[in-house]
Amino acid sequence: MKKITLLFLFTIPLFCFGQSYKYHRVKDLGNSISVATESFCNDLGSKHHKLNIYLVSKLEINEVYYFQDVDGQNFYGKIIQAEDSSDQDADEFINESNVSDIIDITCNTDTDGDGINDTEDNCPNTSNANQNDIDNDGIGDACDSQDNRDSDGDGVQNWQDNCPNQAGPSSNNGCPVGDPDFVVASMSINAGGTYTSTDTSGALTLRTNQNHKFCVNIKNIGAATGTINNTALILTNSSSLNSSSIVANLPYPSSSLNIAPNQTKEMCSEIYIWDNYLGYNLSNFNYLHAIADYHGNTSESNESNNQAYASANSSSSKTPTQLTIHDVNGNKIKETTINNKIEETNVIKNLPEGFYFIDKDGKKSKIYKKNK
Repeated sequence: MKKITLLFLFTIPLFCFGQSYKYHRVKDLGNSISVATESFCNDLGSKHHKLNIYLVSKLEINEVYYFQDVDGQNFYGKIIQAEDSSDQDADEFINESNVSDIIDITCNTDTDGDGINDTEDNCPNTSNANQNDIDNDGIGDACDSQDNRDSDGDGVQNWQDNCPNQAGPSSNNGCPVGDPDFVVASMSINAGGTYTSTDTSGALTLRTNQNHKFCVNIKNIGAATGTINNTALILTNSSSLNSSSIVANLPYPSSSLNIAPNQTKEMCSEIYIWDNYLGYNLSNFNYLHAIADYHGNTSESNESNNQAYASANSSSSKTPTQLTIHDVNGNKIKETTINNKIEETNVIKNLPEGFYFIDKDGKKSKIYKKNK
């Protein structure tokens, strides 16, 4: 009776806990965590163990465990197959104490190939080895379309701020309340290397037979950023544009500029001038006028202060111009010096029909000469 009772007490825990031998097929990943990680992440290794393991619940498929004293070996193993019952095909019977808890292995993947593992890459799908993150939001600049900084400190983040460098209320999209106001701050001429400016010179200088670069500095003295895309440059014989009897418009600067309050930006245009311009001898021009926002495209707080002028004089000293002509294959066709537009026209007139590259004292252009 005592023996039966003991047997009965012994079988209760087995029944209650449900332990039994369960068949597992385990892929051997190696005996160190570094080797196991390499094998697991790259699906390496071909050795397998077939084990009946005495435990309550079978091990998880595709998870990694550490196995001890299995046929005298310790190793990390990935569960390939797990059954609720034992199998005579097993190579060995082991206990639950021979098996660890699940080993967490993280595979280092570099999806974008920039040398930074995905787990540490602030743009895992966009290559950015420098990991720049200007707004420090954890998303790299290469894949971050939202700038979370507030550069002007107005409480409106840059990505929502139409004027990120000027404080303004959110009701005005972060821009100051008011209008821009453009004024001409200064003018300059670079005539074949002779540079004169209203900042440093009493008068601007025009030179015959030279390339001219006319520049005007536009300043915004208003309360808000504005866009300026047209500025007129005009040569006249009088300081009063309206009373001038000689008026010659220069090419408009082609740039379009956004100018913030208290900011100054430059607009320029270039043209080659011989001994006359638009039929007028250079000596007829005594003033250069500049008119910012000539067409009035931008609403300004003051529309009457856009114009300025500077006195100008001309230099009659003529420096011969070096004229070099190449064909489309780069062969030099002609090299000579010229003193005026007529001489240039005569040289080109004698060329055969075709495309040519013209170099006139470093100023280059392309023409097509067509014979009549």
